[in-house]
Amino acid sequence: MDRNEQDAPRPGDATPDRADQNTRLNYIQWEAKFRTEKPYEFISQAPEGCPRKNFTLAASPEQTIHDIRGNEELFNLDDHAFQVVRQEIGAIPTEQKGIERDYLPKIVDLLQSIDPGAEVVVFDWRSAAGCYLEETVNDLPILRDPQLRTSDYTRTTAKAGSVIDLNDPMLILKPVHAVHIDQSPLAATRRVNHHMGARAQELLQRRFRIINVWRPLRHPVTDYPLAVCDGSTIQPQNLIAVDHVRKNYQGEGLYPLYDEGMKWYYLHRQTKDEVLLFKTFDSAEGVKARCCPHTSFRQAKSGGGLEFDVGVELPCIVWK
Repeated sequence: MDRNEQDAPRPGDATPDRADQNTRLNYIQWEAKFRTEKPYEFISQAPEGCPRKNFTLAASPEQTIHDIRGNEELFNLDDHAFQVVRQEIGAIPTEQKGIERDYLPKIVDLLQSIDPGAEVVVFDWRSAAGCYLEETVNDLPILRDPQLRTSDYTRTTAKAGSVIDLNDPMLILKPVHAVHIDQSPLAATRRVNHHMGARAQELLQRRFRIINVWRPLRHPVTDYPLAVCDGSTIQPQNLIAVDHVRKNYQGEGLYPLYDEGMKWYYLHRQTKDEVLLFKTFDSAEGVKARCCPHTSFRQAKSGGGLEFDVGVELPCIVWK
């Protein structure tokens, strides 16, 4: 039995709360034009006459998303590129100043508790998984008519049909239904240079990771949980670099091609005291898993009722 099969939750390990899901995930589709034309997506307004993106997504064959409830200790950042840690926390602020004043320092403390002595910088954080957007209306991101939905699809105070500002961290975005990795190696280095200024060259000589920290703010996640892929099961040759163009910054993500060998997991009914950490980059070449593809997915038979929530996602640069 190989390591991935040994580490994965097995039927014999099942707890009453285990809830594996069978679903189809959205992957980028390979096109011959990528040999001469790099895939891109405008996250802000596209130039006149330019398509908002030049690639397509399509649903995969059915895949199993394994529930790790009761087996969280089997997974860690070095071997799988994701990890669940517990941090009991009281009320989490829902306004920007409160998050920056009271919540961000607790996340720094959390990361330093699993990596003592680490230096941590939080960047480009935002509320996530709330209202949702049209794919495109005249190449602009437009809010759809808000509706009360269970769990992650919730409501917003923005008016329907209004153009949104993606630089606003309090803008509540829909769950992302595409398998992706937020930062390529090139983009990770750019992030250090962008955020650390004169210290960047010194810091780039040390091991650094970009770790995303995600949790719901109040209620357990019932409708659109985050699925994470065991980073040791991806093939580097299947990762397609995609430019992400915003008004004030250009980044680069990685979109994996579908591979039946990828192993997927999620935490059923994740609560605010259960923090999901997943790596989008690790400069250490010797670890088994250097990045974690991820996506939200619609959970079957969620039984979510009318509770609704948003989560907050914090990308952090972490130096040894």
